[in-house]
Amino acid sequence: MVSAVQEHNEVHSVSGNRALTGAVIPITRLMSFYVRLLSLTLLGGSLLWGQSSDRFTQAVLPFLAQNCYACHGSDDAVGKLNIARLDSPQSLQEHRAQWAAMAEKMASGEMPPAGFPQPPAEQRTAVVEWVTAELARLDDLVAPNPGRVTASRLNRAEYDNTVRDLLGVRFRPADDFPQDDSGYGFDNIGDALSLSPVLMEKYLSAAEAVSRTAIFGVKELQPALTRFDPAFMNFDESQDAPFTYDETGLSLPSALHVSHRFLADGDYDFTGLIRGFRPPGSEPIPMAFWIDGEMVEAVDVEIPSTGELSGQIAMIRHHVTAGDHWLAVSFLKLYHGLPHEYSGPEPSKLPPPPPADPDELFRPPPGATPEEITEL
Repeated sequence: MVSAVQEHNEVHSVSGNRALTGAVIPITRLMSFYVRLLSLTLLGGSLLWGQSSDRFTQAVLPFLAQNCYACHGSDDAVGKLNIARLDSPQSLQEHRAQWAAMAEKMASGEMPPAGFPQPPAEQRTAVVEWVTAELARLDDLVAPNPGRVTASRLNRAEYDNTVRDLLGVRFRPADDFPQDDSGYGFDNIGDALSLSPVLMEKYLSAAEAVSRTAIFGVKELQPALTRFDPAFMNFDESQDAPFTYDETGLSLPSALHVSHRFLADGDYDFTGLIRGFRPPGSEPIPMAFWIDGEMVEAVDVEIPSTGELSGQIAMIRHHVTAGDHWLAVSFLKLYHGLPHEYSGPEPSKLPPPPPADPDELFRPPPGATPEEITEL
């Protein structure tokens, strides 16, 4: 005999009014239990139809026979609506549209039409309520259809985060992927994210790089130079220096702000290349280097006698951790230390520079002809 064995636990199976308890349950009793459970389910469905059938037989069907069959009792009925076919509650499933249209017209008073005997209002209301309730009950029994589910791929940010969380690889392989498609302003909608052949090639390359890094670690990095140029430069050519301004220089047009990803912890060289002019006789101006909103060092830049600063540099070395960092370079107290004629705060204490010698500004080469001097 085939048996179902349950060790160390009691098995309870309800069959009728008896409870079976034991370690071994014959398969025949299990089959009996499932058959009885199925019969109860079917019986429950028939009970529901039975309650509906009673109301249909007592109220709905006599109402239809008395008020509707005269015009809609055959296949050639008015409007091609044969209500005689709607002779049971089960017809709601097969002829839902006809039942819904009939209930709507009765509720609005269109049926029976004017000129025909009108049923009592309570009978009309009872039929409409029964049809509405039965249609709603049938709707509740229908399994909802959520529609298709799109197989969505990861966007670039999700790909990087997933690789980092699963494998501990902290470089960003998705930076080499094509730009993600977007829909309604979002780049994580499955229907908008396509999978092009180029992206598939990038996936394969990224998988190779990620697996190699996860197994053997980050490969040795070689020194590299990254250059950032401002997209727009605005030189202040005003003759009056303000007394109140941002002395850190971070919010002034002369500042440079960038975001950079450092691949490893280490000491990095930062170089600021200056462009512009500062009035001769001005005091040295400090160039400040900022990392994540904190000033790490400031270097004084001397002002030449000509005032031309273009080409001068300031350099520092600082330890930076791996990851994304906000970098900035600015001039501290930009409008301090100017000559007295600029009326700025804390004017320069340096003596005014001697007037420039025109001959030193431009000295033609010996023996140059007027035409050659014009071309210089």
